[in-house]
Amino acid sequence: MRRKRLQHHTDIFCDMFAGWKLVNDMRSLVELESGIIEFDFLNRTQKLNNAESKTDFNMFYEISEWFADDLKKHNIETEFIKEAKVKAEFKVEFTTGKMKSRTKGITELYLNLKSWILTDEKEYKSEKEETQEFHHIERKEKTLGNNV
Repeated sequence: MRRKRLQHHTDIFCDMFAGWKLVNDMRSLVELESGIIEFDFLNRTQKLNNAESKTDFNMFYEISEWFADDLKKHNIETEFIKEAKVKAEFKVEFTTGKMKSRTKGITELYLNLKSWILTDEKEYKSEKEETQEFHHIERKEKTLGNNV
């Protein structure tokens, strides 16, 4: 078994969740406000607050596909892996911007991520804590001069 590669997977699970894949699910997270999401990449399940998730997270499929492709690419058989999961505790807070400011609001997303892969030989773990801010800015439309 390629131990360095499995540790790499646990690191990437957290990085992909908190990274650019997050933007596709931001609306769902804002609506949920807070909770715990768990993705099981072997059993292909998504849980929200320890129950089957009614929200279908796009990033689950992106991370799952990457993981499956990478295992094949490095000739790692899934039968040796007992668990492959990422768990994210999240909280969303929205602050309204000041009246005269172009910033109409700020969404803060707090993430506490843990991922692990379990084999017969070892457990590989990764943890990441992160806060992200998304500013909602009123954009002024540019007017074009009359070119008649």
